Amino acid sequence: MNQEEDEKGVTLFDIFNRIVTAIFSSDNGPLIQRIRGSVSENVPLIHQASKNTARNVYSWTRKGSPLRALLVVSVGTIALLALTGLLVFMVFFVAAAAPTPLISHGWIGFFWTIWLSNNEGSKSCQRSLSRQGQQYQLILPPDMFSTTMMPDEYSYSQEKKAYFYRIILNQLSLVFLSP
Repeated sequence: MNQEEDEKGVTLFDIFNRIVTAIFSSDNGPLIQRIRGSVSENVPLIHQASKNTARNVYSWTRKGSPLRALLVVSVGTIALLALTGLLVFMVFFVAAAAPTPLISHGWIGFFWTIWLSNNEGSKSCQRSLSRQGQQYQLILPPDMFSTTMMPDEYSYSQEKKAYFYRIILNQLSLVFLSP
């Protein structure tokens, strides 16, 4: 098969079929070698396959009625919730099945994961509010979040941050408290 043709029209379903077929239907050695070979051939194609699948679902959704779009959103939401529930179950299952020293490191990882997700969520919120600020013509100083500050600039930078947070609070109050 031509590599360019493989990457051009391959979807996630095709990748899944190739992996399963290569593992279970070929007799080219032990199982671990078949798994390694199948994964090494097909994993590099996952990026292009996910793009192709997303493009196909998007065009299929656009061709249909609004009910088709509702179906796509509903199935996607249900799949996301199911995978999230599976992930949480697996975290607690592994924590319950692991020996005691491993559990303590597991809890450290669990709290680190919560801290990291909160950190990323706040960054996402900050970017979103920054985009809204640009929409409402808010002018923010570009060096507000600079990490290299001189000691005499510290109070001035804190004042700029306080001004920025007041703007955010005002915008949020307009969004959530307006009728």
